[in-house]
Amino acid sequence: MVIMLIFALCIYKIHSSHPISARSQVDIWDEWEQSHGINVLKTSKKGYNVIWASAQKTSENGDWTHDVYGMIYRNGHTIKKTLVSAHEAQEPSSASQCADGHILVTFEDGNAVGDYGVMQRYAIFDKNLNNVVSYDPYKTIIKNGGHSGHVTSVSNTFVVVCDEGWINKDGILNRGTGKEIYITIMNSVGNNKKTFKIANTSSRYDWPLVAGSKNKAFILWQKIVPNKKYTKLMMATFNLKTRKVSNPKAVSKIKCQYYNYSVSYMPKVNCFILTATDHHGVGHMYLYNTNGKQLCHKSGLGRFSMESSPAVSNNSIVYPTHKKSLTLFKVTHKSIKKIKIKKTSLSWSSRGQAGVFDTKGKVVFYAFQKNKLKHIKMKI
Repeated sequence: MVIMLIFALCIYKIHSSHPISARSQVDIWDEWEQSHGINVLKTSKKGYNVIWASAQKTSENGDWTHDVYGMIYRNGHTIKKTLVSAHEAQEPSSASQCADGHILVTFEDGNAVGDYGVMQRYAIFDKNLNNVVSYDPYKTIIKNGGHSGHVTSVSNTFVVVCDEGWINKDGILNRGTGKEIYITIMNSVGNNKKTFKIANTSSRYDWPLVAGSKNKAFILWQKIVPNKKYTKLMMATFNLKTRKVSNPKAVSKIKCQYYNYSVSYMPKVNCFILTATDHHGVGHMYLYNTNGKQLCHKSGLGRFSMESSPAVSNNSIVYPTHKKSLTLFKVTHKSIKKIKIKKTSLSWSSRGQAGVFDTKGKVVFYAFQKNKLKHIKMKI
């Protein structure tokens, strides 16, 4: 399943590409205050759902007010729904669809948090975005004090990863980072919930992402390098059958930009594909098998856009790159080949962008343009 990558901790930190000016950091913060996190999930040959978090207004005390919304697209017709609406902000949204069609949406939540400051919560919907497990601040909890959550699906099991804890140092603008990473699994109706710690370590682990294959989940995160403006990428796999997490290991020796990385699963080649942009602005791609063995590394690429989820079909994968382009890659079990770059009418931003292939081989990408949800459909 290909899911939305991304998503930021609005309360604590600002993500950015390198180099970054004080002005652009303010721009990013302003963008997130408006909207944050876009997911596009294929529901049928001619249908998909778009799920995102956005704010309709700013509260009197300046707190963010994002709610979570969904748009059902079927045969050219659209229906918009409000999925989660509560006090404070529920953002950014991360969504995944499991084998039976149920969809879990997870988000950081500022509502009814007590002394925790923030909590990672969720709700579950069917493919028509009707409630299966309704949002309840006292019941639909992934992690007390959790943040920076992301979700994938492995058959009919949802796998949610999130940070827990906070250290007020390092990270962008020295605002701080997360501390520990946890994995929570549950079935498609929210039962049989279990939580696992990624590792017992003194290292600071931050900003986890996850993608799911037929029986494994691949977790990607950044290991904080104290007093540095870059981070180290780490990975592990989670076996749904044995409930075991592999020993964490480094993806490579590159010095990665904070928060500029992604992971997706490609069913046709049964491999996970990773992207990263290093602190010089150079793009990298990595191919891993489901056992966590690195098969291929392609470097010297252009900058990948942050907060982006690619479109996948067979052995093709299309990423938002730089500011207004899409890049097509072809992937085999042992190779990654860049095919073409195509300009678009949409500008990518830190709010997020995500896409799918339609039945005619065109890609459809959604992104926010000045706080309005826009989309493009184009042949690539």
